[in-house]
Amino acid sequence: MATMEPKRHEVCSECRRSFPVYRDRGDMTKCKACKMAARTTAYRLAHPDLRSKEYAKWKERATADDFEAKRAREQKRHADNPKKSAARMGEWRSKNRDRVRERDRAYYRANREKCIQYVVDRNASFRTPPWAEKQEIARVYRVARRLSEVTGIRHHVDHVVPLRGRNVCGLHVQSNLRVIAAEDNWRKHASFSVGA
Repeated sequence: MATMEPKRHEVCSECRRSFPVYRDRGDMTKCKACKMAARTTAYRLAHPDLRSKEYAKWKERATADDFEAKRAREQKRHADNPKKSAARMGEWRSKNRDRVRERDRAYYRANREKCIQYVVDRNASFRTPPWAEKQEIARVYRVARRLSEVTGIRHHVDHVVPLRGRNVCGLHVQSNLRVIAAEDNWRKHASFSVGA
């Protein structure tokens, strides 16, 4: 079987690659790949709901194994290229600030206790010894929130010996915590007096 020889070669106006021309017909300024890409893009722009419908169909057919496999692939990709992954996520977050903000707010509303405890732990982590009972510390914070809800007066968890005092520094442990009114805590700030 004989192969057909091209009449000539042209240069694609999009990708700048050389491509063979076998017959003179239609648009000869773009290669086959660029023509297909343009057609696909035009079709998707004309039918924006198509992609979401296709994804919904796939999601119905997909099993938990598919999601786990996809998650594993993404985790591997992130682990292999942490800088590239972080840059991509940062770029996405900056382009979708409103969406990110709304998602974060929804997560906070659904997991308020967890979020507050995370901030508390992060702020006090440098003063929390390994032997501290974290469940007991979390209980003190829950008591403070409950008191605020019941009384209508805002309450804080105060460190009896402040974590960053001028003369003395305490630890973030249950025995150094107490629940007091927010005004009193603001007034006290990081001061410490014997007998307080």
